Amino acid sequence: MYFGSVKFFKRLIVTVFLILLLLPTVLSVFFFIKYAGLSRQLERIDSAVDSFSRTVPAEMRRQIDDTINEQKKEIDSYITEQVSGLYRQIDASVAEKTDSLDKSTNIQLDRLKNDLTVSIEGRTSEIQDDLNLSIDNQLNNLREELNRSLGNQIAVLQQQLNDYRKNS
Repeated sequence: MYFGSVKFFKRLIVTVFLILLLLPTVLSVFFFIKYAGLSRQLERIDSAVDSFSRTVPAEMRRQIDDTINEQKKEIDSYITEQVSGLYRQIDASVAEKTDSLDKSTNIQLDRLKNDLTVSIEGRTSEIQDDLNLSIDNQLNNLREELNRSLGNQIAVLQQQLNDYRKNS
């Protein structure tokens, strides 16, 4: 085997070069033949159309045009009916969905209102309990301070009274 040899790559390069040279040539010949056949076919069709258009009388052309116009009007009328029917269906569907959405929204708002009311009442009760506890604590602290202060003042007055009795 001579896979990695210079001879192999030389033949590979020559083969690729020949393919790149022959492929466009073969394709151009193929498409030229196909083009020539299609051109002949187009010429035959054009001549058939010309001969047909010369043989069809003007009255028949007018009838064909009238028939086509009538069919266009029927199709336009049918399309207009279908579109208006669709609009009615869409309007009914939108109204139904709007009503449903409105009811659903009202239900959700009522639930939210009830939940908020319960939550607020619970929180208010907690705050009231905390406030009562805080006030009780402050009142107890105030009583203790007042008792301590009065006790101190009574002790001072007692001392002064004792001092006065001793001096008199």
